[in-house]
Amino acid sequence: MYAFNLGLLAKQGWGLVNDSSSLVAQTLKAKYFPTVSFFEAKVKSNALPCWRSICAARTVIEMGSRWQIGTGDFAKIWDNHWIPYPSRFRLFSPKPSHYGSLFTDVEFNAIVSMPLSLQRPTDKLIWHYDKEVDSRTNSYTGLWKKIWAAKVPPFKVKVGVWKICHDIIPNRLNLIKRHVAIDSHCVLCKGMVESTLHLMRDCYYASCAWLSTCIGKPPTGNTGNTVKDWALFLASHLGLSRFELCLMVWFVGICPSCGGSKQPIGFLKINVDGTWSETQMVGGIGVVIRDEDEGFVAACVKTFEYVSSPIHIEALVAREWLQLAKLRGLQNFILKSDSLQITSALNSIFLDMSFIGHIVEDSKAMLTEIIGASIAHAYCQRNEAAHCLARSALSSSCDRAWFEEPPDIILDVLLSESSN
Repeated sequence: MYAFNLGLLAKQGWGLVNDSSSLVAQTLKAKYFPTVSFFEAKVKSNALPCWRSICAARTVIEMGSRWQIGTGDFAKIWDNHWIPYPSRFRLFSPKPSHYGSLFTDVEFNAIVSMPLSLQRPTDKLIWHYDKEVDSRTNSYTGLWKKIWAAKVPPFKVKVGVWKICHDIIPNRLNLIKRHVAIDSHCVLCKGMVESTLHLMRDCYYASCAWLSTCIGKPPTGNTGNTVKDWALFLASHLGLSRFELCLMVWFVGICPSCGGSKQPIGFLKINVDGTWSETQMVGGIGVVIRDEDEGFVAACVKTFEYVSSPIHIEALVAREWLQLAKLRGLQNFILKSDSLQITSALNSIFLDMSFIGHIVEDSKAMLTEIIGASIAHAYCQRNEAAHCLARSALSSSCDRAWFEEPPDIILDVLLSESSN
């Protein structure tokens, strides 16, 4: 019971640190720590019991919080918790009297493999065990109110859209979850799993249907990884009349309405993958670019030093491609990775606070700036070409690129994938 109460008090204390603009935080700061931080505040003899209790839980906050390094201007190297190791979050080495060998090998590897952001955000104190921050408070309530207030047929359209948002329509993925023995791939584009979000947004034929309306193709980057998140995004960014038109398009059914349409010309398919050597702390990436007819366009391999985990290199390869696409002005492509964690993170509308959060947020920012860019998950069997290149990058340790003619190492894989 004591630990439970201490945890509740720590949550209140974390609220003072994380939301300093609240009235309670401003009042307590003005009274008890106007010139210092919450962790440096003294507990005076005449302090209120509530303040004494919150301060008693500061050790719990210190055990689970650390600085996420941005520019490095605020975190103190020797005094603050900033190393992403859950055991301590701070340096084991004592503060040196002279600048010789400052860090141990373990500390050096942890520091140089720490993901940094291209956007140079300020240092931020975070709760290490939070993977993402939900910036929406009762947002879904507002979504439902907009749907029920829309001037569309009340029963058929509104109830149908409600079922779509809750993912309870009989698409192939849902049927397989209910043990129906069918192929999971979309019957139209043949390339992706037929989920509700794929049918409503990500399918090539769905893109054709959206383009045929006055709405055009709705944004796909950083708009959520569920239909409900995407609907929330559209409700927040589209006017009432355009949102009502979205509801009608959803109800009529996107894919059947354009079954005879062709895939967009010039739409590129980008398969990426990464491999990692734990002993060398090196990662290799492979990228394969194909056109809408599965024809080979280009491929490349690259190595990265000081990579700390497989998910680290998977995040790096996505950011590396998006950075190149933005630099070269590329548009209209779908980036496919076999890492479900990365594709979900890139499609999430939440702020990513995980170890790779800086890399993910960089990629999400670039996604919003690239026209026609989207992220999708690919099964390992359909990402074999990129995986082969990533392994070759790790073994050869040199960066290479191929154009028009694919490398011999993936010729058989490309032929197999195109035939399927």
